[in-house]
Amino acid sequence: MRQHVTEKVQSYQLFSLVVFFELGTTIVLGNGIHQARQDAWLANLLGVGVGLLLFLVYARLYLRYPALSLTGSLQKICGKPVGWILGLVYVEYFLYLAARDLKDFTRLLQVGYFPLMPIAVTASFMLLIVIYVLTKGLEGLAGTSFVFFIFFSVMFCTTDVLILLFGEVKPEQLQPVLENGWRPVFQTVFPLMLTFPYGEMIAFTMMLPFCRNQPRKNVKTALWGILVSGLVLTVTVILDIVVSGVDISARSSFPYLITISQVEVGTFLQRLDVVTILVLIMGGFFKIGVFLHAAVVGAADLFGVHNPRKFLLPFATVVLVTFLTMAESLMEHIQIGLQIVPKYVHLPLQLGIPLLLLIVDGVKSRTKKQRSAGENFS
Repeated sequence: MRQHVTEKVQSYQLFSLVVFFELGTTIVLGNGIHQARQDAWLANLLGVGVGLLLFLVYARLYLRYPALSLTGSLQKICGKPVGWILGLVYVEYFLYLAARDLKDFTRLLQVGYFPLMPIAVTASFMLLIVIYVLTKGLEGLAGTSFVFFIFFSVMFCTTDVLILLFGEVKPEQLQPVLENGWRPVFQTVFPLMLTFPYGEMIAFTMMLPFCRNQPRKNVKTALWGILVSGLVLTVTVILDIVVSGVDISARSSFPYLITISQVEVGTFLQRLDVVTILVLIMGGFFKIGVFLHAAVVGAADLFGVHNPRKFLLPFATVVLVTFLTMAESLMEHIQIGLQIVPKYVHLPLQLGIPLLLLIVDGVKSRTKKQRSAGENFS
């Protein structure tokens, strides 16, 4: 089964989309500080390595069937009935992740900047923009990501330099290193950091077939995107700790907001945290867009619909309804996202099933070769 592919995303667009997707709201949440404290930078470095290895699992499936998305590979390897059901599970999973990220995004804006703005209004506005861009296809989303990536790179580098120059930087707050040994670091990497944000790259198994007809180059581009975004997260965590301190950062739901709000450059630049709003909006937009596109493409493949855009509005409605029925409390929402979802949802779908697919495909391939060899011998 070969999927209908009309779009061709360029390498530089794929790279920028991966970077934005991986950063998402993660850059504001202080990845790993709550668990590994001052060793969070070590956890982030290890997390990058683990994330790259995990993506190689997805890459292996893609290279085996470069014309098929994940839903197509599932049906190819597992057979039509089982593969179709698993594909439907992944479509629902992508919609759920889109709703979770929409919740993260709106809560961050509400707590940090717009406390009086109803989150349903913010969520609806964001979804409308995502729908509009996705009507232009994946090329529209990827092309937009590259335009904003240039702006983001300049803005982020400038902001970090200003933090170092004008913030109260205390490098000693990174010490003592490994105060409680490696165990907290490893526990932060697995399963939390493995599944968020790196395991979420499974959404790109729905997109790689829409990239240029150079599968290996596409894989390398995505790997570079993961590496760069992981290093950006590491630098951000280090800045959170050396400027705000590990105690404040660990207690805060959004450490980067605290860090950036402490920087004042004379009397002409006292609201540097507006940068955080822009970073948050861009990251949230592209992450929600990727998940929604993955669900739309998956559904089109499963139901044999030639135009995936027909699913955009119904699926966006599902995302909004799911968003509205999620935990009302911010702390409860974060707790579910950090403690429950990684173990019982992310690990099976991000790691378990892809590994099982590789094993089954390997066994089937070997059996086929043995049969072919036996027939040739006879």
